Amino acid sequence: MVGRMTFQKGIDLAIQALNQMNDLNWQAIFLGTGEEAVQRACIDLENQFPDRVRAIIRFDEKLSRKMYAGGDMLLMPSRYEPCGITQMISMLYGCIPIACATGGLKDTIKDPFDFPNDYTGFLFENADIGGTEWAMRRAIEYFYDRENWKQIQIRAMNQDFSWDKQALEYFSLYNSLLSIDTKS
Repeated sequence: MVGRMTFQKGIDLAIQALNQMNDLNWQAIFLGTGEEAVQRACIDLENQFPDRVRAIIRFDEKLSRKMYAGGDMLLMPSRYEPCGITQMISMLYGCIPIACATGGLKDTIKDPFDFPNDYTGFLFENADIGGTEWAMRRAIEYFYDRENWKQIQIRAMNQDFSWDKQALEYFSLYNSLLSIDTKS
């Protein structure tokens, strides 16, 4: 996880879900600063699982890029996310997002249930511990199919979130509205 350590970002959900996933092989890194209670919870998780968790309490853009490049998954269980850019950056690096289906996260991440042939990450509907854990377990299950995981990474890295693409979509929408018969 990379970002502000706040209630909005759902870090508490990630921590509680990880506590319930002792049966799986995972490691996690938390990078960021924010609310004192959330920072403390990350440090407590590191103390509880010193061989699995690192809590780095600082803003460090250079390290965040290294984490995207070296990580397999990015966890974003945000309770609300008006836009979100972290998931787009992580996909450029082939770091697959696991996120709550809210705001810009739902707009930019394609889940296997909705896009069985061109999914780019994993979404869950409810910002709660159960949804977070379910999505994390699903992503880990997919991760073990190495050839499929490589294809997910390639699809994610090939996503085009540029303004050039968006401008063409707006232009196409505008033209389609011009052709609507308003007299009937």
